[in-house]
Amino acid sequence: AQRVPELGLAASPVGMAGYSGGGMATAWAAALAPSYAPELNIVGAAAGGVPADLDNIARALGFQPHQAFGLAFAAALGLEREYPDRLPITAQLNPAGLALKDQVSNACTPVILATGAFKSALAVSTTTSLVDSPEAQQIIDENSLVKYAGVPT
Repeated sequence: AQRVPELGLAASPVGMAGYSGGGMATAWAAALAPSYAPELNIVGAAAGGVPADLDNIARALGFQPHQAFGLAFAAALGLEREYPDRLPITAQLNPAGLALKDQVSNACTPVILATGAFKSALAVSTTTSLVDSPEAQQIIDENSLVKYAGVPT
């Protein structure tokens, strides 16, 4: 809208808000704005429910069954979708993991939560070698907002 001269919004202040996935998008947009949209006059960003530290979340879940496992599993599948050569999760899934992947891929949060509840990485995989993989750790770090130097305060 700011680039449409007829609207007269070129110098307008910009505020952003989001929660959960929208919070993550809002937080990343605010953090990356100086490098991709320096012309924006961002005056505020409110982000809630942001999974900002993926490493901390993964370690907190551990290998035991957890009620939020489905969300973590879906997030991991999303990272695999973005980085298929660097994070080959599907190759390490057992039949139960492949079935869970089929159920949660492209599903909404309530389905992901219900389907993945009280499952664990040990129950759905043939190995946990990715946990110690430097490549996997790099992907987690690249996608963890708290590790990005440009996070606004």
